[in-house]
Amino acid sequence: MQNKLTRKQMYLAGYTVNYWEGGVLSNTDPILFLHGWGLSVEAYLENLNLLCKRYRVIAPDLLGFGKSSDPKSIWNIKDYAQFTIAFAQRLNLRNVHLMGHSFGGGISIEVASLSPETIRSIILLNSIGIPTKSISHLILKQAIEFIAQTWETNFQIQNWYVLQTFLENSLFHFHYMIQMMPILKEDLRESCSRMEVPCLIVWGSNDRVTPLNAGQQMLQLIEGAQWFVVEEGYHLWSIVLPEKLEEIAFDFLDKFNLKSEQLSTGSLL
Repeated sequence: MQNKLTRKQMYLAGYTVNYWEGGVLSNTDPILFLHGWGLSVEAYLENLNLLCKRYRVIAPDLLGFGKSSDPKSIWNIKDYAQFTIAFAQRLNLRNVHLMGHSFGGGISIEVASLSPETIRSIILLNSIGIPTKSISHLILKQAIEFIAQTWETNFQIQNWYVLQTFLENSLFHFHYMIQMMPILKEDLRESCSRMEVPCLIVWGSNDRVTPLNAGQQMLQLIEGAQWFVVEEGYHLWSIVLPEKLEEIAFDFLDKFNLKSEQLSTGSLL
């Protein structure tokens, strides 16, 4: 697939931020995408290119990953959320559709808690935020899942993008990645209960890293949240099943566009 996104950089608060931007410049609110732990945006480019068909998409390499700088200290989820808000403000992004996978989902929850006025909606993809097992257990489960997923999807190239970006991060950001691993165990239940923006929670039924019951707990905490289960999907389903993510995302997001069009024409009056 031809890449519809352009790699860009900004200097923000003393850090270099690598990000990708592209898609349709229209009246639709943009998508701000936050990737998972250990990865970078490059692992998701197939997915983001599909989203670009209808939306403007902005996706930063979070600090400590990809081609962005490492934070000067060990950050928590709130630190990442505050930096994400500053990043969006620098780009003059308002009313964004925030989409976060795993670690990026946890950041999205905190952004919605801290700055709900900037968010139009949130899509959480197998998000962290409900503490489960130990860090070593999570790593083991992720390794087992990756092997199973690679086998079941007939060695799709997206699996190799995951492996490539993880190895690159392990090479260039290893020290920081190891130090910040406890962030994956942060308890975000209180932030979930404060969320007031429209939310779609999507989970892979075979996820053992952030298991299905964690998503169900999140559903109970976030008032008015919608729920969708991807049958036989693993923790990384949103990478290896790009067309499925496109279908789910457009079905949710396009309703906001329809409502905006009706308001602009006065048909809701």
